[in-house]
Amino acid sequence: MNRREALQRTIAITGFALTSSVGIGLLNGCKPSGDPDWKSKFLTKDEANLVTSIADTILPKSDTPGAIDVHVPEFIDLMLADNYTLEDQITFRKGLKTFTENVDQNYSNTFEKCTEDNKTSIIAEEENKSYEQLTKTYEKSTYLMIKELTILGYYSSEYVMNNMLDYHAIPGRYNGCIPFEKNGKLYVDNNV
Repeated sequence: MNRREALQRTIAITGFALTSSVGIGLLNGCKPSGDPDWKSKFLTKDEANLVTSIADTILPKSDTPGAIDVHVPEFIDLMLADNYTLEDQITFRKGLKTFTENVDQNYSNTFEKCTEDNKTSIIAEEENKSYEQLTKTYEKSTYLMIKELTILGYYSSEYVMNNMLDYHAIPGRYNGCIPFEKNGKLYVDNNV
């Protein structure tokens, strides 16, 4: 069983609540090429740099690979290009423009050139504003779209699925007490 089939089954069985365009992208097998010199299909060069910097701030490299290491920015671009509606794409671009203007106004710099502390503060501010907006209007902000795609792209990447998750696509017997120390990986299977 390959990664796409595993994700399809997981989504189908669990009824995983995702934006419909995100679910469609996963089921269609949206997979970045992994080329370090990838060419954007949807984002402009400046937008791609901003999305890359935001994704890296959300999931930075540590003792495990970060968002950039598993090609999350390319995944985000592919998802936006191939699976989001024109309306969602326009909303996304407007949100990036507003985000850029706010950062420039408050920090007199681009997000990419801000210090790590400033980036963390900006992301925390966006997180708070986005959840307030979501609870009031039920509309997802551009930041939440980026965050959703970053986390999804990261955890559905081939590297993470193969090396960091203990995924079992074929259901086995039920064992309610599996110690984490057994292999140090998060246990994931289709036993629901």
